Amino acid sequence: MDAATSTPRTRVRALILAAALTLVASAAAPVAPAHAINGVIVGQVTSSVGGAPLPGLTVALYSGEGASPALTATAETDVNGFYSFSSLTYGAYRVEVRGFAATPRHATEFWDGTYSLQTSSTFPVASATPVQIDVALDPAATITGSLGGEFGVPDNAQVVLFHYIGGAYQFNFTSATPAANGSWQASGLAPGQWAITYSDPLPSDTHYRTQYHNQILDQDDQVFVTITAGATVAVTATMSEAGPIPASRLAGPDRYATAIAVSSEFDPFFGAEGTYVYIASGANYPDALSAAPAAAHRGAPLLLTPPTRLPASVAAEIARLEPERIIVAGGPGAVSAAVVTALRGLVDDPAKVVRLGGANRYETSRLLIDDAFGTAATAFVATGRNFPDALAAGAAAAAVGGPVILVNGLASQADGDTRALIDELEVETLYVAGGVGVVSAALAADLATIPGVVAVERLGGADRYETSLEINRAVFSTATTAYLATGTGFADALAGAALAGTQSAPLYTVRRTCIPDDVHTHFRTIEVDALTLLGGTGVLTSAVANRARC
Repeated sequence: MDAATSTPRTRVRALILAAALTLVASAAAPVAPAHAINGVIVGQVTSSVGGAPLPGLTVALYSGEGASPALTATAETDVNGFYSFSSLTYGAYRVEVRGFAATPRHATEFWDGTYSLQTSSTFPVASATPVQIDVALDPAATITGSLGGEFGVPDNAQVVLFHYIGGAYQFNFTSATPAANGSWQASGLAPGQWAITYSDPLPSDTHYRTQYHNQILDQDDQVFVTITAGATVAVTATMSEAGPIPASRLAGPDRYATAIAVSSEFDPFFGAEGTYVYIASGANYPDALSAAPAAAHRGAPLLLTPPTRLPASVAAEIARLEPERIIVAGGPGAVSAAVVTALRGLVDDPAKVVRLGGANRYETSRLLIDDAFGTAATAFVATGRNFPDALAAGAAAAAVGGPVILVNGLASQADGDTRALIDELEVETLYVAGGVGVVSAALAADLATIPGVVAVERLGGADRYETSLEINRAVFSTATTAYLATGTGFADALAGAALAGTQSAPLYTVRRTCIPDDVHTHFRTIEVDALTLLGGTGVLTSAVANRARC
């Protein structure tokens, strides 16, 4: 029987026999050690439909266990679909056959019927006996689509398809970019269930919502598309506008009650070890600017008090929380001894109430940071001469695990104590909150000379609202909830920054009657789906709750 008339099965046997004869011829040689390089893998690649051999395909051989095996060698199937690997070190292997060069195109598949390197299994090569690995590839399927939207084809739409097997998304996903008319195609797909995601990842006028096949908006409820080997399935989708983001409000009749409303979002601590409540003056801002990110770092609320008396409502909230420790931000000029005495009456040990107050706002800032943070790779620097930029930085700093360090923004150099603090915290990246009008260029340049600091980046805009946006752009790539506070007052944002920071959520300072257009765009970019307003209608009007633009 010549090669032209031999069957595929006969050809495999011939390969195995040839390898065996070679081994017999060398039998007189000394026995090879276990790590000898004389392993052999042979096999044939055919189509699962009809069994025709598939020539000209790349066969990849991977060695090693685990999810990241090494690509050892590649081979090409011959005219009858046969391939072979020889001179292999004994060990664990897996074989992948890439079917895209076949006519018609076939799906890429592993020897065990799986479709990705991460989910495939290994087989052993443990002796000189050839290991036969035959692979039957499925003809590739195709999904064609037509994508539209309520207001036309999305400008920046992306279609991503995930193979879904055994209740899990596989690694062999593919993507497609729709044409101007909304048509798209994904080919070379393995048979089975596929999940389709339509997204509009870049800002646009319409901000279409991410959705799934069959107009489903919730990923948990999505419907899969089932395709069979070699089939072509057509799907259509119409994306819907994201629509208004629902808004709620945390507010009370005054700033102290608003802080309590924010604190009510924290679960009771019941005296658990390592739990804190921070107290700061509601009459002025400096001490609380560093206290808010410190509180967020500890998962603690920040409550406000008048300087000379502790309101019964604040005392009741502390009693509800039952913290192990109470941190008072600022000296007696900010929070009086009478308030500290009242606080000590709320705990079983007066030593659990600790005042952290320095000779000025900058020393108080350092004391609060030194108490709460061991190290911090990233920190914010903001002027202590005004509040807007430090307020905007509070939640963002907490989200990256860092403090807000107050400095004299008009100075040309950082003082020795500030330099020492940044050095001790082992800060590598410093964000400067605000433009050169609030933190001088000379001071920013001096900060870059502190040992260990490798980057100083300024986050500042034309006004306090743009600065707030730039800070959030730098830190947040995704967030489900965003907090809004007035940019013309400090009280509500202080308590809000502690809550937002605890939730790794952005806090934007906005105008009293509207939300800047660019902030609306950022909501969509990071996929915010809920807004929380901080303070009553006197600080943020109902127009803000209705997402009015400006």
